[in-house]
Amino acid sequence: MNKSWQTIRLLIKESPKYWRLSILGAILASLPWFVSTWIVSWFLAKAIDQVNDMAWDPVGAFIFVLFVIIMLRVPVIYGYRLNSWAAEKLSARFQWKLLRSWNRRDPADVSISFNETLTRILNDCAQSLSEFFFQGFGLKILEPVLTGVIALVVLWMLQWKIALLSIGLGVVLSIFTIKFTKTIEDLHAALQTKNDQLNQIFNDNLSNMETIKAMDLRSLKLDQFDRCSCEIQTTANQLAKIEILLKTLPKLGELILIVFTLRFSVLDPAFPVGNIVLVVAMQVFVNNLFSNFGTMRNELVKTAIHAHRILDTLDELHSSERKENKAISFPDPVTFFQMDHIDFSYGNQSILRDVCLVAKKGELMILKALSGSGKSTLLDIIQGWRQAEHGTILWNGQKHIHCGLFETRKKIRLFGQAPVLFQGTIRENIELAASRPLNEEELKKIAVSVNWQNCEMETMIEEGGSNLSGGQRQKITLMQALVSDVDVLLLDEPTSALDQKSEEVVYETLNRLKQEKILLIATHRPLLIRKADSIYSWQNKKWVHIDP
Repeated sequence: MNKSWQTIRLLIKESPKYWRLSILGAILASLPWFVSTWIVSWFLAKAIDQVNDMAWDPVGAFIFVLFVIIMLRVPVIYGYRLNSWAAEKLSARFQWKLLRSWNRRDPADVSISFNETLTRILNDCAQSLSEFFFQGFGLKILEPVLTGVIALVVLWMLQWKIALLSIGLGVVLSIFTIKFTKTIEDLHAALQTKNDQLNQIFNDNLSNMETIKAMDLRSLKLDQFDRCSCEIQTTANQLAKIEILLKTLPKLGELILIVFTLRFSVLDPAFPVGNIVLVVAMQVFVNNLFSNFGTMRNELVKTAIHAHRILDTLDELHSSERKENKAISFPDPVTFFQMDHIDFSYGNQSILRDVCLVAKKGELMILKALSGSGKSTLLDIIQGWRQAEHGTILWNGQKHIHCGLFETRKKIRLFGQAPVLFQGTIRENIELAASRPLNEEELKKIAVSVNWQNCEMETMIEEGGSNLSGGQRQKITLMQALVSDVDVLLLDEPTSALDQKSEEVVYETLNRLKQEKILLIATHRPLLIRKADSIYSWQNKKWVHIDP
C-alpha cells in the first residue's frame, strides 16, 4: 500500500496545478449532494417535530428547500466539468511526455523497440490514469471520505453516543464487506467457469449428435448436462444469498439506529424525535465511507500499477535520449545540400550504398525508383529520423553535425506516403503543420493549389482520415506541406492517389514553390518525372544522376 501511495505521489508531482483543480472539481461535485440530502432530512425532521405547531409554514419551508436544492445543482455541474477537464489535462500531459520522449530517443538503441507496447501504454495506461483522476480518486475515494467524515460530525453534534454507534455499525459493515469480497469474486469466477463448461457440453452434443444416437450415449450426456446445470444453480444461489445479506446489513444497521434514536428521544425530551430521519440519512454516508475501504485500496493499487508502467517507460526512454549538440545549428536559410557517399544497412542487409546527390533551391528534384529501393530510407536520413553509417551531409557547404530532431524539423519537413491526420477539422490539421492560425484567404488559396476548390475547411475528419478518400487525405497532406515554414520539403509519393487534373495542378504549384524552397520528391509518376529539373534514378543497386 505504501508503494502505491509513493507512486501516486510521483504522479501528483508531475502537475500539481491540474491535480488541485481535479480535487476542487470533485469537492464541488460531492458536497452539494451531501448538503442536499442534509437539507431534505432536516426539512422532514422539522415537519415531524412541528406537525402540531400552527405557526410553522411547511409550504414556505418546502419552497425554500426546493430552491436551495435546485441552486446546488450549479456547483455540481461545474464541479464535474472542472474535474473532467483537469483529469484529461493530466492524462494528456503524460501522453505528451511519452510521445516527446519517444521522438527524442536514440534510434541506434536497439533495446528501445516497443512501438506496439507504447501504443498500448498510451491507450490503456493513460486512459486508466484519466479515469482515476476523474472518477477513481474524486468519486471513489475523496467523495466517500469527505461526505462520511462530515456525516459523522453532524451525528456527533446531534448526540455523541449516536455517532459512536454509527461508527461501530459502519465498521461491522466494512468487516462483512471485506470478508465476503473474496468469496464473491471466487463465486463469480466459478460461475463463469461452469457456464463455459455447460456451453462446451452443449456444443459437443450438437457436433456429435449422430455418434450419441448410434452408441446410445443419450442418458450419459443428459446426466453431464444436468449435473453441470445443478452446480451452476447451486453456485448462483450461494452468490445470491451473500449479496442479499450484504444488502440487508445496512438496513439492519439503520433499524438499530432508529431504535437507539427513539430511545434517546424518549429519555431526553430535548432530543427531537424527527432527528431519526437525519440520523438515518447520515448513516448512509457513514456506511459508504467504511464499506468502500476495500474499493479505495483496489483503486489505488490498480492506478499505481498503470502509473508505474508509464514512469518506467519514461525513465527507459530518457536513458536512451539522443545526445544533441546544441552549439551547432543549420545555416539560415538553407539554399542547397549535398550528400557524399552515404551508406545505410538494416543488420547485414545493405539498403543504401555510396549515395551522392545534390539538391538546391530553384530545381524540382525527383528520386525515381520502385518500392524497396531505399528511397524512403534516404528521405528519413535527410530528415534526421535515421543516421547514416558512413558519409556526410553538407548544408550550404557546411558539415551537418546532429542538431537534434526539433532543430532539424525547423528547417526540413518530410511528408510520407501515409498521411498523418488527427481527429479534428481539416482546418485544424492544416494549421497544425503551419504552427499558426490561417485566415480564410490563405486557406482558400492553398485549397485551389491542390485542385480542391470546394473544400469545406470545418469538415470533421476521423483519426487517420478514415472517413476520407485516399485522394482527399493526400490533398490535405499537400496543403500541410504548402503552409510549412521550412527551407527543405521532402515529399514521398505526393500524387499517387490523385487524378490527372489534380496532379497537373499540384505540379504547377510545386513548380512555383521551388523558387522558395528546396524540393525533393520520391515518386514513380510519369508526369512529375517528365517535368523534373533533376532526376536521380535507382540503377544497378545505386542512385545515379540522369538527365531529365
